[in-house]
Amino acid sequence: MIYVFKLSKDEINYIPFLEISPTQKIFVISGKQKEFMIDGKRLRVSDKSGNEADRSDLIAYFKLAFTNLADRNKLVAYGFNYDLVLEAETRIDFKSFLGTNVLQCLTGDKVLGSGARVIFERNDRQYELRISPVGDPHKLFCHLNIHYNSNTLNFSHLQSYFRKGYVELINFIKAL
Repeated sequence: MIYVFKLSKDEINYIPFLEISPTQKIFVISGKQKEFMIDGKRLRVSDKSGNEADRSDLIAYFKLAFTNLADRNKLVAYGFNYDLVLEAETRIDFKSFLGTNVLQCLTGDKVLGSGARVIFERNDRQYELRISPVGDPHKLFCHLNIHYNSNTLNFSHLQSYFRKGYVELINFIKAL
């Protein structure tokens, strides 16, 4: 790992490596704000930098990890997860996320929070969009997962797919 990620001596001394179980391992490169998890057949690379997708180096780190740490012949699917907290200028009307039947059951009640979870297919991809309250009437947690059922990775297109997914999440949020 030291050579794969071109770590400095200082970084080497401060990388926590956790073996949660025989199949689950986690290591963190805090100076680069990256977290790597290997769990059975799954490899997850997280960018904790807070950079937007067009400024993220997540795909470069994923490529290094996938090429050097994963069994590439066992790839069955891949995907992207995006998480962000939306802060609105005005108080969020949580009732807007509820259907008519639910609202009728709540007539006269004060709705303190609500959200939505939608799973759908678009362009041969499976999406899961979750919107949920975070305890502040001006904020919402937004999560988008885009799942690609493919056993091949084209690294030359991966950054573009990553950016497009982020734009899709932003467009969902704007539509709220």
